Amino acid sequence: NKQRTIIYSERKDVLYGHDMKETIMAMINNVIADSVYTFTNPEIKPENWEMVALLNHLNSLGIPVTQLHFENINNYTQQDLIDYIKEATLAKYEDKESQFGASNMREVERVIMLRVIDQKWMDHIDAMDQMRKEIGVRAMGNEDPVRAYTNEGFDMYEEMTRSIQEETVRYMMNVEIRQNIQRKQVLVPDQEVQPSSCLLYTSPSPRDS
Repeated sequence: NKQRTIIYSERKDVLYGHDMKETIMAMINNVIADSVYTFTNPEIKPENWEMVALLNHLNSLGIPVTQLHFENINNYTQQDLIDYIKEATLAKYEDKESQFGASNMREVERVIMLRVIDQKWMDHIDAMDQMRKEIGVRAMGNEDPVRAYTNEGFDMYEEMTRSIQEETVRYMMNVEIRQNIQRKQVLVPDQEVQPSSCLLYTSPSPRDS
């Protein structure tokens, strides 16, 4: 129920037409930082960091890393990498917004967030239901079912949150807008919905190819 309250609150913000750019920016920052921390380690030399895996992962999200030079890797700290990647990503995002227009970009952000939240939440509910059934079986082995359900449910929720952020960033960094094709906008309460002149289109990411 607590998880549902949080998700529905976020979903309500989207449906009521709130500006989601700040939320998207926070997601981008979190995804970049998590990626760097996953593939690098301050306790080992930078030359031994998993840079190929990091760059491949970022590339799959549409995050620009082409100017990151391996020969200078020994001069980077984890925070240097995060700052560099954030700067390049923000520049790409602002360029995309200048092409789409601010109002179109705000709508695209809402459409994508609603799509991702709904899908990930439904997947999470299914996974929780399956886990509940498995916990019932494990309870026969003297495992406290309530404690196990609570702990594992929290871990699954954290994973869902991470997945929502990553998938939202992937869509936003690969999204395009095709002009002169009508589509329906996100419904906003108490507002008349007018046909838009552009179509939300997400270009295939490397992960989908």
